[in-house]
Amino acid sequence: MPPYNFPQGPVNETNAQIFADIMDINAADISFVAYGVLATLYFLCLTLLWEERHKKPKATWVWITYITVVFIYGTIGNGVNMFLNQDAFVDHRSYPGGPGQFEIEQYALTYNAVGTVVVTSGTWFTDGLMIYRFYTILGATWWIMVVPVALYVTSIVMSILLMHQLVSPGGTFWVPESINFALVYWSTSIAINVILTLGIVGFLLYMRLRVRHALGKHYNSMYITISTMLIESVFLYTAFALAFLVPLARNNEVNLLFLQVLPQIQFIAPLLIILRVAQGRALTRKSVDETLQSVSNSAGGSLRFGGLGSNTTYTSTTLNLDKEPVQQPGQSVEMLAFRPMGKEQETAANDGVQGVVTVRLGEMGVPQRGDSEE
Repeated sequence: MPPYNFPQGPVNETNAQIFADIMDINAADISFVAYGVLATLYFLCLTLLWEERHKKPKATWVWITYITVVFIYGTIGNGVNMFLNQDAFVDHRSYPGGPGQFEIEQYALTYNAVGTVVVTSGTWFTDGLMIYRFYTILGATWWIMVVPVALYVTSIVMSILLMHQLVSPGGTFWVPESINFALVYWSTSIAINVILTLGIVGFLLYMRLRVRHALGKHYNSMYITISTMLIESVFLYTAFALAFLVPLARNNEVNLLFLQVLPQIQFIAPLLIILRVAQGRALTRKSVDETLQSVSNSAGGSLRFGGLGSNTTYTSTTLNLDKEPVQQPGQSVEMLAFRPMGKEQETAANDGVQGVVTVRLGEMGVPQRGDSEE
């Protein structure tokens, strides 16, 4: 580390202590920006969910309650962080070792202890949502959920022990006892997210391969994009947690840069998922089943109708959206196709060559009341 030699710079501080000051002040700036992102996401989610509260009242109010609690937690954490930096860099500017040393040694101050409890317990919400999404997307059976749930319970227990250590008089992150608790706690939390991330991303890749095999490599679905994989797997939180944990384990001051940012990131990550839920773009078991069913139908290249006296299958070749379907009984109806067109077929269609199969209702028989379509 190069020596700091500024005429009006800090006095009576080592290079490591000055570096800790730099990490602290920069981390505070990034953390405040992250809180702005959190607030924006909260009001976006709230606006969208508020419009849905009459259509799906039970689920909508659960999500509204969740995002509100998360936002309150993030707001408390941000407020405590602001006051701690003011206390260190203004009220105790001449503290032996500098502002960074003040934050390290006075970590158990009453107001900061409140923030520590809020931020640490806030991880429960992120990990809990991750487990719920894993169960929802994969439709996992109980034996698949044993390991994630066991890790989740372990994480809660270790977080309680860590909180007790940090709020005790003289408690701080940067002593061997706290580091051990912190390493076990965040390692468990990260393990949950890594395991569930691999499970979710692996399943989405499986869906991606199946869909592209059936519909072609140029086919894109909003459910299987790279952004979907990153958001649904809470990759953002996992990455920042690792970025904090590795320097902490090595007793490197760089961990201070991520310590203040991590609480906001752990609240931003679940709100990104809920924003997709509010927009109707999030993965659900129903959307997964419908996507896989569409793949099966497209692979077969056919449409099957029930209730017509027989299980006859009618096949079409292209999708023509230029013509209005005839709606009068006894007249012909153009059946929409589900098989994707290649480039040559698209050219032919643009030149006026249509491949729409026409079926006369008079020949098929109009479905009566009570009949159904598969």
